[in-house]
Amino acid sequence: MRVYFLRHGETDWNVLRRLQGSIDTPLNQTGIEQAKRWRGYFDRLRLAGIYSSALDRALHTAHLATGRPACIMEEFNERSFGEWQGLTWPELESTVSELDVRWRDNAFCPPGGESRSDLFSRVQSALQQITSHHRSDDEVLIVAHGASGHAILAILLGHPIEARGSLPNLTNASLTIIELDSSSASLVASMLCEELTTSAGL
Repeated sequence: MRVYFLRHGETDWNVLRRLQGSIDTPLNQTGIEQAKRWRGYFDRLRLAGIYSSALDRALHTAHLATGRPACIMEEFNERSFGEWQGLTWPELESTVSELDVRWRDNAFCPPGGESRSDLFSRVQSALQQITSHHRSDDEVLIVAHGASGHAILAILLGHPIEARGSLPNLTNASLTIIELDSSSASLVASMLCEELTTSAGL
């Protein structure tokens, strides 16, 4: 089974480095164009399933990239950061004590938010549904976010939550491809939409 993971396109809050979390922010014009660039690539694939977070920036990306409706899975929504949502990183650094320590703590919940461990648990549940539903030779697309995307990749590759730092950097509209078989998983490729002209054969 081959899993294509696509992070959503750019939003204005990405540009401002404002923490989005579960807030439903839309794609900006750059994000729309980024998602559209994937259309030709996915038109050449025989996708057996398209899955997306319920948040608009992911759903819109999925539709623009494939021209097909996606199956909505709320388990792939971005991690909720509670009261931290809407703040920029400089604002967080100036108002949250020991931010680096708290950020690395997988059990830490931002006020009103969820922990990274909780995020991994719900993502794992959704991935189990998908992998049990599809055949071993199917190709599927998942469109989601930065934090939930790292959870998706870590779980598919069998990496512990502590090893998420070894995963590819998930920039806006970047694609990561994972190959699964009965006994192992491997990272096939990680690419940006700007690299489509040179990597179209993957």
